[in-house]
Amino acid sequence: MSLEYLREYRTYFHIGKHYGLGESTAYKTIQWVEDILIKSRVLSLPGRKALLESQMNYEVVLVDATQTPIERPTLKTQLVIDKASQKVICTSLSTENGMIFICLSNPVFGSKQALSC
Repeated sequence: MSLEYLREYRTYFHIGKHYGLGESTAYKTIQWVEDILIKSRVLSLPGRKALLESQMNYEVVLVDATQTPIERPTLKTQLVIDKASQKVICTSLSTENGMIFICLSNPVFGSKQALSC
């Protein structure tokens, strides 16, 4: 279970479901195993001083993994509805490039015509 968490980085919920356990039981079990591994010092890394005093040449690669929000275009829609027939007469879409009017069966513009502003 702990190897699955460390290798695949699955959620505790999914690991618990896979083994027929609850999410909290999976969490406690994985934390218990991680605590034992940390206390045993078998998998510990050397400290900073040991790395600086060592004669090995290390090659360092930095990865920028900062998160930036995705800029999504805003889209606003308006409808013009005939009260008597409850039918959509015209709709407008507001985009970054301007507004688009789509008229459906309008006697002024003919049937289904798109106008850009």
